[in-house]
This record gives sequence, structure tokens and C-alpha cells, in this order.
Amino acid sequence: MDGVAGVVLAGGRSTRMGSPKAELVWHGSTVLRRVIGIVARAVDGPVLVVAAPGQRFAALPMEVEVEVVHDPVEGRGPLQGLAVGLAAAANVPSEVAFVCSTDLPLLHPTAVRRIVRGMQADVDVALP
Repeated sequence: MDGVAGVVLAGGRSTRMGSPKAELVWHGSTVLRRVIGIVARAVDGPVLVVAAPGQRFAALPMEVEVEVVHDPVEGRGPLQGLAVGLAAAANVPSEVAFVCSTDLPLLHPTAVRRIVRGMQADVDVALP
């Protein structure tokens, strides 16, 4: 999809989970790595991963363009992460950005493409 960046919010505290969701193992990889791969297959721009201040991740996929951007202030929730991710997306060649959280290992590239097409066409998107 032309001019589309991906933004994955991965800076949550995961307090109810007890450990960072991004680092949970999912079929031999991490949830974050899987979601990055799914989003990367559906967009043509970079995948921007929004992290909490000082947060580091295990090895990220090398086969796709991934940039980690850090939220400057901890504890402001997903809206702050969204603002940071969209600000980073404004600095790359993209017309739209698809945004999701890191805890969507069942996300499918087809769903991402349909949502993006709906944004680009400025119409309602009906998912099956």
C-alpha cells in the first residue's frame, strides 16, 4: 500500500500480565516480533515501534524496516504513545499510518490492508 507507515504501541506497563506483553513468547518468537512482521507485510513504509522511556526489546526483525521511538514521559498511557507514534510517522514518507498495540498476535495482514484502504478511500470499512 503506497505511503503507509505502521505504528505498533509496545510501551505499556503490562501490570495485569505481570511481564511485558511485547516479550511474551508466541510460537517460537515474541509477540512484538510477530506483530511487526504482520504489519510490515501490509504497509510499504517503515514500522515504528513506540517504547516506554528506556525500554529495550529483544532482537527485532532485521528483514523489515523497524524504527523504535521512545515516549519521552512514562505513565501517560496509550494516547501519549499514539501521539509519539503519529509524530514519528509524520517524519517518514507516508500519507497514512496504521496503528495497533503489540498484543495482537492474531492480527492478519488482510485486515490491516482493508483498514488502510478504507482510510485512503475515506469510507467505512467492513471487516468480515
